[in-house]
Amino acid sequence: MRVIPDLEASFSLLRERSVPVHIVGHSVAVAKTALLLGEALNAIGRQQNMALLAAAGVLHDIAKFATLKTGEDHAQVGADWLAEKGLKPVAWVVRHHVRLQLDLLQPVDEKELVFYADKRVQHEKIVTLAQRFIDLQDRYGKNVAGLGSLEKMKEITLGLENKIFTGLSWLPEEMEFQVGSVERNYPGLIGHYYQQLAELYEKYIDNHPEI
Repeated sequence: MRVIPDLEASFSLLRERSVPVHIVGHSVAVAKTALLLGEALNAIGRQQNMALLAAAGVLHDIAKFATLKTGEDHAQVGADWLAEKGLKPVAWVVRHHVRLQLDLLQPVDEKELVFYADKRVQHEKIVTLAQRFIDLQDRYGKNVAGLGSLEKMKEITLGLENKIFTGLSWLPEEMEFQVGSVERNYPGLIGHYYQQLAELYEKYIDNHPEI
């Protein structure tokens, strides 16, 4: 397997870990969002690796279902498993998709785009950061420490949003429209990725019983 797996290989890894369909659906939406941002940044010379965004977007929650039972850190467990497979660039992105040290002085990179994309997708729907953090608070903010962590994450994500969108020709509020436009027209390289994601996800649903 290549250091950065293609989408077919990425979906094979999901099958190997028996990831439930609803988690895969969320991951496909995250991959689409990260790819959209990657293409927009590439267009203004802020180079992003589209293959890495596709693979890491699809695989970022690969350990989430398994760790619901153990209480382990799903980002760390998933990253460790991927690293053992020799997929170190993907593991690097997956490891940082829950906790991110934001450096505003460094260029935007793939781990930041997947982190941000994950915060813009609630289940399989693109939402605003405000909506997403209400959802996260309802699910995970059950104590003072949890609420404090979410507030810190929200602060980081808002700073990252500004970092990503500085110089882009469209706004964060247009994300859902922009993704929908690609889904309707399938232009260029990003259209190829979107088509593959749709086909592989449909095949995954057909062949993978829900857990």
